[in-house]
Amino acid sequence: MKLFFGLLFCSLLLLGCTQTQPIPSTTPTAVPTIDYAEKYPELAERIRAYNASFESKRPDYLPPIVFEKLPVFPKDFYPTRVLVQFGKITDLNSIAPSYWKQPEFYPQFEEQGVPLYQKPPEGRRGVFGYGSYPSESIVLLPKNGEAEVAFFIYTSWMVQTYQGLGLSSGFPETASLKSSDFPDGQRLVNQDPNVTSNYFDVEVTPDNVLLEPSFPVFQKNWVNKVTVKIKGKNVPPGRYVIGVFGGGPTKENSNKWFNEYKTAYTENSPLTPFGNGLPVYSLFIDVQP
Repeated sequence: MKLFFGLLFCSLLLLGCTQTQPIPSTTPTAVPTIDYAEKYPELAERIRAYNASFESKRPDYLPPIVFEKLPVFPKDFYPTRVLVQFGKITDLNSIAPSYWKQPEFYPQFEEQGVPLYQKPPEGRRGVFGYGSYPSESIVLLPKNGEAEVAFFIYTSWMVQTYQGLGLSSGFPETASLKSSDFPDGQRLVNQDPNVTSNYFDVEVTPDNVLLEPSFPVFQKNWVNKVTVKIKGKNVPPGRYVIGVFGGGPTKENSNKWFNEYKTAYTENSPLTPFGNGLPVYSLFIDVQP
């Protein structure tokens, strides 16, 4: 699914008169003041509620220091989050970091993350763990078309280490949509990876990421945006899937990050679901006749 947005700019031409204008008087004029809130209390209350409905504020469920390294919480955060969750905003490249760097942008933070932060489990230290959001997308593509999509990869709640990851693309033999459908309601894709790989050029950026800790304070780069660019090469009509897989970073980055963070550094582990060969993200492609 792709949603393209345009900004419609309206220009306003201000016309002025060429004749000489009188200089305004500087003599102060007494203007009676009216306490409209007192005169129209019901209307004033409605206006206050109206203004409040357009301003998002983070609840006081955790100390402000937990979020102090993140961007300022956007005033329209919650309406924007709802539009993303329900697929009304699908161009995630259009969303500013001030939104996607907030933990509330990601599912289950309020339900699962906040209680953990309020009462951290005793004797537990989060060493590794990460997730992706969204985990899948659908693109309708012409046979020689191009597309660019984005997803976010983030540190799991309560993790205290710096995690080095490498990202690469691949073509799974089979995959199924989990949270959406193709236009005809189908979800399953079966393909020959050796054949499908000839139909697409794929670029994943960045291909190495360093996920910073999310506990006890969310670090600036606890979440990273990843873009996937694809270009079709005379693709036959059908359904295809491209996976983004997690692995270890390059040797150069591995040495660099290890030397910088020492015992606070870890790398992609085979004990995580993504380390076991499952894709971090799946891009499903529908090529029409």
